[in-house]
Amino acid sequence: MIPRIALLTVALFFGYLNGKATPRPNIVFILADDLGNGDLGCYDKESKIPTPNLDALAAGGMRFTNAHRPSSVSTPTRYGVLTGRYCWRTWLKESVLDGFDPPLIEPERLTVASMLRKQGYATACIGKWHLGMNWPQNTGHRMGVRDQRCGFRPGYDVNYRRPTFGRPNDVGFDFFFGISASLDMSPYCYIENRRTVGIPDIRTPLNRSLVMNQVAGVKTKDFRLEDVLSKTTEKAIEWIGKQTRAGNPFSLYFPIDGPHLPVVPNQQFLGTSQAGVYGDDRSRSGTPVQHAQEAQCIRQHPAHFHLGQRLVLAPLGICRTG
Repeated sequence: MIPRIALLTVALFFGYLNGKATPRPNIVFILADDLGNGDLGCYDKESKIPTPNLDALAAGGMRFTNAHRPSSVSTPTRYGVLTGRYCWRTWLKESVLDGFDPPLIEPERLTVASMLRKQGYATACIGKWHLGMNWPQNTGHRMGVRDQRCGFRPGYDVNYRRPTFGRPNDVGFDFFFGISASLDMSPYCYIENRRTVGIPDIRTPLNRSLVMNQVAGVKTKDFRLEDVLSKTTEKAIEWIGKQTRAGNPFSLYFPIDGPHLPVVPNQQFLGTSQAGVYGDDRSRSGTPVQHAQEAQCIRQHPAHFHLGQRLVLAPLGICRTG
């Protein structure tokens, strides 16, 4: 039997709420990339990395101590989270996608987002997608599945002036803003719904230093690696505010880009940890929670968090996803 744990959990949750005649809660799901449970103070009192916002979230909510995952790397984990299926049931049997692979989630596949949308939720994915999309080539064809023996592709032959399909918008999300794959994979640009924000026509070189691990590719003029978490957090807060003002129940899937390579903490976090630049980068993973609190989108309660006047259950479950 195909496991559908993620979908089943949401279904049982709605069944519980229906039985209690409780208003539909807003949902914010934050997925960190390569964050180990030993990095957080709420799990490791001797951690050399300050994570006060995540520690506060854990203290006011639920903290899991026995977590399991469908994979130790990015793409399969994301596929499992959104579909409730093992990724090896798809055409991807190992490794991960690059920034130009075709969509991994089948068009007819039920996802958490499409199920919630049927329940009247506004849905958004903001952050790192890494589940593929159909990129048009200059030849008129679509980018195909990469040959894993050849590494990640630079994307020189993509027509970035045309819209793409098979994106989050096609699997249940009303709105998408973020990056195609990992921050060390081309294209280095933001994407909003079906189009890139600007044209990534500046070529970038290969950079295989310890903290960068960048493949050669293309970028937009104003794209900076160290700005991505701040930019996506800004968009997330903006989208939450819009839904709150409209009175819509909403679900935000917020897969942040870090602390996966490249290690690019901005100036605010340099020197904040006792673990060098690598620890400084990991300490920034709690900024989405911090900014939400500062924007008064989240008000802390002993056991829950509130967005506006709507209840949000905020269990904190940490496991390393890659």
